[in-house]
Amino acid sequence: MNKFKRFQVFRLVLLLALVVRLFQLSADMPLYISPCADEGIYVHNARNQVLFGEWVLDDWNNMYISPIFNYFVYLSFSLFGVGFVQARLVSVAASLVTIWLVFACLKNSAGIKAALLAGLLLSVNYVYVAFGKMALMEPAMIMFMALAMYFFLRGGGRGTFLFLCGVCCSLAFITKNLAGFYFIVPYAALFPGGRARGKLRRFSLLLAGQLSVISVWFFTWYLPNRGFIDLHNRIKIEERAPVSAAGALINAAAMFRNPFFGMVPLLGAAALIGLLIVVLAAARRKRIGAVELYALLWLAANFACLSVFSWRPLRYFLSLLVPMVILAVVPLFGKSGTGERGGGVLTALYPPRWRKGVMTCTSLLVAASLLWSAYNLGWTWLHPRSMWPSLAREIRERIPGAAVISGGPAMSAGMGIKNRLVWIHQLADYSRGDPFARYGIDCLVVDGRELEFYKRVFPDVLPRLMKESRLVYRMPLDDRGAALFIKLPAEQSD
Repeated sequence: MNKFKRFQVFRLVLLLALVVRLFQLSADMPLYISPCADEGIYVHNARNQVLFGEWVLDDWNNMYISPIFNYFVYLSFSLFGVGFVQARLVSVAASLVTIWLVFACLKNSAGIKAALLAGLLLSVNYVYVAFGKMALMEPAMIMFMALAMYFFLRGGGRGTFLFLCGVCCSLAFITKNLAGFYFIVPYAALFPGGRARGKLRRFSLLLAGQLSVISVWFFTWYLPNRGFIDLHNRIKIEERAPVSAAGALINAAAMFRNPFFGMVPLLGAAALIGLLIVVLAAARRKRIGAVELYALLWLAANFACLSVFSWRPLRYFLSLLVPMVILAVVPLFGKSGTGERGGGVLTALYPPRWRKGVMTCTSLLVAASLLWSAYNLGWTWLHPRSMWPSLAREIRERIPGAAVISGGPAMSAGMGIKNRLVWIHQLADYSRGDPFARYGIDCLVVDGRELEFYKRVFPDVLPRLMKESRLVYRMPLDDRGAALFIKLPAEQSD
């Protein structure tokens, strides 16, 4: 395939990736993909800045946790206005960049066919498409992880590119601290082969890249905002960390019960074959390509990190997809020293007749995975879900004069309304007094569970408010009972 045709085919792959993500972009994903309502919570500060000219308007400030993601969303809102589509464009763009980076990584090290197939798998993989249509931090985090891999492979683990690899590792971590495991991946990829003196220089370059970004973030962002960041991280650690060594073992044993593996069974099987072949090649001292080794280490470190977590929603597993796709396709089209199709790590299989059987099995699994993704995408398109846009429409119609609205459901619908929003949550210190009066909250849009939380935290204030309030509307929600539209007494807004 000549260079022009190769470019044209990849353009079609990217176009396909763009189309499947932009189609019905304003609709919500099915509940089994994302039952949570984190989108509105994550873009809250960017929304504040664009609509009201201030980043911080209440006690919830996700921008302290993920400044890079919030600035990306702010840029989208500034260019295109506030809305569901505009917020989700950040994840769409991050997904497309990631697909391009994976293609670039595989093109030279594994061949153009492997690169195109990997790009196609990521373009239509149902889980990756679903989260690429949501305003969450994971797609941007994975983009920086893929960029780190690109720089590592582009420079052959040497020089300025290695420094840039370290920079991207830190950017991924600042985007979402779930990427903390990724710091060790390039170090592990540098370890095989080479002299000790050369390794030390490479480790130093990588560390310099990581520290150059982390140190700036630490002194200019973390220290000024450490109160909120530390409290948030402490709660997340309590959610994720096992209570004991036995708990960690139980969590690891339950790893494959996560819905993620049920959604990518065929791709997972193909990746497992690729992983076993790479491990076998290493055991037999066969030459392993840099991209295969890097993908193996990424997958291993990510898997080890997730295996001990007590709380691991589906989106935490999204970063597994890139190394899984690489391991699934490289054995099919990897280059060996003789240029043999399916060579490289496949030469570890003995007798040679096994290679054809393994390649046939992997090819069938990859083809079936593409069909499985197409089926799931088609089902989602035929059954669109628009709970949060519908809630935004009801807020505009039922309480159009609300100046300040508080509540989790309102935050989730916030990208579709222009009202000022306040979220009262467990990370804030309310010892300073009544937040309802302090922020002039005149309406609540809450579910029953959140209302019970308010009653526990404000036992003196809320009963009085509820006694004088008026229930305006009750809207059923798919996963949390109903959203209650409650008009508070007029003096709250004074």
